[in-house]
Amino acid sequence: MKNQYLIAIANLFIITFSFNHQINAQTIFSGGIYTNTTWSAAESPFIITDDVVVFPGNSLTIEAGVIVKFDTDAVLEIRNSNLYLLGTTADSITLTSNAAVPARGDWQGILLVDTSYINLQFCNISFANKAIDVFLVEDNIEGYIVTGTNSTFTNNTWGIEGSDQTFKFENCIFDNNLLAFGYISTPSPDVLQNVISNCVFSNNENGLSGNNTTVKDSRFCNNLYWACFSADTIINCQFTNNSGEALKGGVQYCSDNIFYANNIGVDIGFGYAYTGQVFSNNYIYNNTIGIRSGFETSPDLSGNNICNNETNIEKTGITAGAILNVCFCETDSTIIASQIYDGYDDVSIGLLSFIPYSICDSSVFDTLIIEDCDEIMLPINDELHINDFECKVFPNPTSEILNIEILGLTTNASGMILTILGEKQMDFTVTGKSQLNISSLAEGIYVLQLIANGKTTAIKFIKTK
Repeated sequence: MKNQYLIAIANLFIITFSFNHQINAQTIFSGGIYTNTTWSAAESPFIITDDVVVFPGNSLTIEAGVIVKFDTDAVLEIRNSNLYLLGTTADSITLTSNAAVPARGDWQGILLVDTSYINLQFCNISFANKAIDVFLVEDNIEGYIVTGTNSTFTNNTWGIEGSDQTFKFENCIFDNNLLAFGYISTPSPDVLQNVISNCVFSNNENGLSGNNTTVKDSRFCNNLYWACFSADTIINCQFTNNSGEALKGGVQYCSDNIFYANNIGVDIGFGYAYTGQVFSNNYIYNNTIGIRSGFETSPDLSGNNICNNETNIEKTGITAGAILNVCFCETDSTIIASQIYDGYDDVSIGLLSFIPYSICDSSVFDTLIIEDCDEIMLPINDELHINDFECKVFPNPTSEILNIEILGLTTNASGMILTILGEKQMDFTVTGKSQLNISSLAEGIYVLQLIANGKTTAIKFIKTK
């Protein structure tokens, strides 16, 4: 009996030791990386206590499921070298602060120097001063200095900052940063056109600033000041509920966009900086101010619908201007004039003429679909076969209540919430539209997985304080 008792105690000690060893397993790291190096999930989390530098000619690969936590002011410098962050839908990569109570700017972020290259896939970067800071880079043979797909940049001072690099971002979320994306380029034949596609810019103080850039199929919502500043080409984007200017500065080509429920829909110059400028087929409605501009060049704004704003047009500058071929959803010139703010309202500015105007069908606004940035769905990797039916979760990020809406299913779905390392946190059942209280979860990124009738879907969401 005594031997059995001792064996039981020994087994308990082994189990306890193994459990504690597993929980406390981590890799402490700082200093130089002088050869091609891989950080694996088995070594995670990595605690970075001081600066890390990947020296020229080498690469650092961070595998799916890895968590990297940085102590105060630590930086990951990629010096004439390469960084690959290769997460997956089920196992993303997290780079964040090591502080008990994290805050913007806790760590410096990723610094790319000269001809360095970075590729992010399913990566989440938070609480940095600059999540990615590009310094004196030049084009390299891989075509893009920075590529990012299916990644999130949240709670940083700056999301992306750089000049004269080439970048491409797809299916990314920039949320709750002071400046989400700041970029300055000197256009030249040697610099490729930069691309931002199917991205979300939400809840930032300022959103995207980037010339020599094409922005398409993206959403800009709930940003405090300007949402987008001086992108060259903007196609099929939505700007909603921004407190400042939705679109500000200069733009070469702007078409097929929606500007809805912003303080100022469009605040740009027409004609001066751009030859062959195109501004067409945009829907600008239900804003406080639809368009603010000087209009001195009398731009042809054919195909635009500027309707139902508190002020459709606000004229700036003392020179008289004209606006041509615009649909105001109204044919009464007196009513149209009442929705234009110009020298008749303030003698310090010039007068604006609006004839001729287009006659159009205002019912088109009833067919427009406004997508809410709170209903953020990060794309699911088809190779994992976990997108068998559609589901929406919102708001995302959230601190307490997560709304779950299953589309196309009439039966109940069993669900669970997992950490990005696959650790189960919660079980539940969903019926159609349901609410889930997640206030007990720690701050971080999670995966919501649902199973119904042998079908499975999974969506990432962010739990905030």
